[in-house]
Amino acid sequence: MSLGKSFRSVLALTGLLIAAGTGCSKQTRVVVVQLPSNFTGQIRVEMGVAGAPALPREGGQYVIHVPPDGKVATSTVIVEGEARIENVPPGRVWGFDKSLTKTGDGVPVGGSIEFFVGTQEQYKSSEAHRNKSSVAPSHDHETPDSYLGG
Repeated sequence: MSLGKSFRSVLALTGLLIAAGTGCSKQTRVVVVQLPSNFTGQIRVEMGVAGAPALPREGGQYVIHVPPDGKVATSTVIVEGEARIENVPPGRVWGFDKSLTKTGDGVPVGGSIEFFVGTQEQYKSSEAHRNKSSVAPSHDHETPDSYLGG
């Protein structure tokens, strides 16, 4: 299946800084999120995990290879940038959310990226099971193309 121009799911996370080994770069970077074929379910990327591998680079881009269970742990911390989700048909990414954990002086030390892949009905069902409490409303984003500045 060709993703072509009809699907270039690019999410603005705004000018990516990667805190990994050599320090921070102010260059805008792209993070490629590669999903298994026909994946449906929740994706969760935990960043800044001590002892976890750093994200690999392919062609100058950081790449997140998502396993079938949808869970990834990396020592890399993505502060801002652009994410491109691959192997997903249009209109099947829901609830994209990025969070950062910072020290008291504002230095990013961890965080997460989360989103759901599937139909809107599957997403709503998943959210209903995940959010048994009604304290916070769910984020019912129709597309992943919204601004996600850090």
